[in-house]
Amino acid sequence: MAKKAVTALKKSIRAIYEKHLSPKALSKFRSLLYVYQQYDKQFSERGLYDFNDMINMVVKAFAENEELTQIYQEKFQYLLIDEYQDTNNAQNNVVVSLTKFFESPNVFAVGDDDQSIFRFQGASLENIINFQDSFGESAIIALVRNYRSQKHILSSATAVISNNSERASNVFKGKVDKNLIPANPDRKEEPIIHKSYDSEIEEIYGVVKDIKLLAESGTELEDIAVIVRNNKHITKMAEVLGKHDIAYKIDKGDNILADKFIKGILTLLAFISDPLSDARLYQILCLPFFRLSAKDLVNLIRYSSKQQVSIWELLSDSAKLSLAGVTEVERLINISNYLSELIKYSQVETASEIIKKLMQGSDSEIIAYLKEQKDSMQKLIHLYRFAKELESLALNNPNYMLSNFVQQMNLYQEYGITINEKTLGAKDNAIQLTTAHSSKGHEYDHVFIMNLVKNVWEKDQKAANVQVPFGIIKNQQLRNDLDEQRRLFFCCFNKSKREGVFIFT
Repeated sequence: MAKKAVTALKKSIRAIYEKHLSPKALSKFRSLLYVYQQYDKQFSERGLYDFNDMINMVVKAFAENEELTQIYQEKFQYLLIDEYQDTNNAQNNVVVSLTKFFESPNVFAVGDDDQSIFRFQGASLENIINFQDSFGESAIIALVRNYRSQKHILSSATAVISNNSERASNVFKGKVDKNLIPANPDRKEEPIIHKSYDSEIEEIYGVVKDIKLLAESGTELEDIAVIVRNNKHITKMAEVLGKHDIAYKIDKGDNILADKFIKGILTLLAFISDPLSDARLYQILCLPFFRLSAKDLVNLIRYSSKQQVSIWELLSDSAKLSLAGVTEVERLINISNYLSELIKYSQVETASEIIKKLMQGSDSEIIAYLKEQKDSMQKLIHLYRFAKELESLALNNPNYMLSNFVQQMNLYQEYGITINEKTLGAKDNAIQLTTAHSSKGHEYDHVFIMNLVKNVWEKDQKAANVQVPFGIIKNQQLRNDLDEQRRLFFCCFNKSKREGVFIFT
């Protein structure tokens, strides 16, 4: 699979020469080719593979070993596939390999082409469009009765998505009718609301005001969702909701261990657990929450090296710090005392207590730093999730010490285990803050879709600076960015059972 990709990249570079495209474009393709080759080389040398490799290995094994394929064809004669619109070409090839022996294979696939919104992860809408080409003439059953939304929401959503050219109803003309019908047509309908504001902050406060009115009228907070295009808009909304004491939950998938702030916390905890390393001490002194100047740090390391004195010894000696040329002597003495107290505390207290000590009190360097940051809410969310992970690890071990936790986190990082920001906020009755992609599979009485402007909803669709060379993606000619954006909006629209509020700035 990797060789095919590299070959396709090389062909694309030759095509660039032939078309006389810009040197800048050529440079991007060359860089992409080099990175991909190095990536593949490193994986091969280390005997590693990623999730996509696991699928591709199966495809390759079936292609090269007919006997193996026949064993699994005999074993799996009935295949049921859910969320078929989210499958990629490699996954579909596995299904094709398992069924190609049979003239009429037993394949039951459930999917909605109008909800194919994960193309950026490799999902291929063409798997639905070309289903009968892959598996032969098939019965097509359209499930049009909708038990979630009211008539006006369904008709409006259908009016939007019907503009798409890439639809099963266009391919299977006369066989598929996708006009959704409400299962409860007699329910009272509420109007679809459009609102506009002059600025993003006015938009946020306007939504918060509407949420408070809904809550005062008896609506449960858990029946309200705010959907935004990407994660950065969630943070701003969460901050304002917090100021108004409105409970919320965040459904996100970011790995907090990739956050520089959390990495800094881990480095600090590693030093507290094992304070013998001067190199690690210097690392934590460079962390932003200790707010030391670069000049003082350089003078400190130079003096330590020249006089053969450990940095830890220097930190508690004001005279030597002055000789080293350090300007913030008192600050370094305070940091030394702060670290000494944490080290002593770690010898007798559990990991959970150390984290509490780290975050609490007027002398907490971390809290003082957070108060000064524009993205303090985001960092606090990460910190909360980090503490919850520690809590879960220590749940069945009352003597879970800091050294145990540091060792566990090292293993997480070594083996690529993530800690995701999913469902933050302790209360069950809380507003759901979610991105457009994460909202899939959920439903709410009241849905606010925010930032409905072109430069927000279209910008992320074109995030890649390098167009994937033609030939790597099967049926690449079917890609239509505007169709994808309509599908994403269609999915958000259909989250609403009663009321949809569409907002733009």
